[in-house]
Amino acid sequence: MHQLIASPFLGQYLLLRPGHARGVAIPESRFEELRTAVTEDRSAPAWLAEATTAAWQMPMPTGPLQDNLIVRERSTYGYAKASWEINLGCDHDCGFCYLGEKRFEGLDWDDKTRLLTMLRDAGVLWLQITGGEALIDPQFAAAYEYATGLGMMIQISTNGSQLHKARMQELFARLRPYRLTVSLYGATGETYDAVTRNRGAFDRLTRGLDSSRTAALPVRINIIVAEENAHEVDDMVRLVEDRWGFPYQVFTNMSRRSTERRNRSPHRPRSTSAPAVSSPAATPATPSSTSTRTASPRSARSAATPA
Repeated sequence: MHQLIASPFLGQYLLLRPGHARGVAIPESRFEELRTAVTEDRSAPAWLAEATTAAWQMPMPTGPLQDNLIVRERSTYGYAKASWEINLGCDHDCGFCYLGEKRFEGLDWDDKTRLLTMLRDAGVLWLQITGGEALIDPQFAAAYEYATGLGMMIQISTNGSQLHKARMQELFARLRPYRLTVSLYGATGETYDAVTRNRGAFDRLTRGLDSSRTAALPVRINIIVAEENAHEVDDMVRLVEDRWGFPYQVFTNMSRRSTERRNRSPHRPRSTSAPAVSSPAATPATPSSTSTRTASPRSARSAATPA
């Protein structure tokens, strides 16, 4: 799998490393130099090794450049970011959830790959995979690997129920995501399991987050505050800070989603999500620079917002 991505992005050009928040802005002439080198199977230019060392302390991998670098083509559509609900099912049953009935619905494999290829061709560089619960989809791992192979930076939104499983940890160690955003619904097993209506859910979550911390995965916690767990909000903050040290945000005012109206409107009263630290020559590789609409699994059309 490739180690680097060179891509157009909102009128500029970026050099990115999958699974890392820092990206290097490069001039169009160097983007074209990389494009030509990959197309004609040339060796890497000298400046590329200097850039990877400065940005990520990463020596340039040996071997043909085309084995280590994906050069994304320009898109006439100009999209930059999309969010994809891979399915509508979930293994939790939170009363405030916007999913409503939580029917397990999603595209078949051929349509999954068709959608992902369409998003790539539309210019999508950052892709959020969500649900439902994304990680319970039987084809999640294959879809995640396919999207990564297309040269997209992947963010996953999850309830964390599957992170304790060795196969998930192995997948994310092999193909590091840009970010894992994990929801937290309580500071104790009693409250967490009651909110999710899933016995043992808190134990599975904490084991998964412990493993993710050991593996240094890029986790961010969303602390979800509702009537059922509001008495533990300070304890949830302390749990995140003291046990894992992950950046976090506190969300309130969740709204239920109907099949006719799909909107998420959490407000964020406080946040400790730290921005990427970049050198003056580097651009933080963050998907927050453009808005997005959801690409529903009911359709194979891209629904990212044009830049």
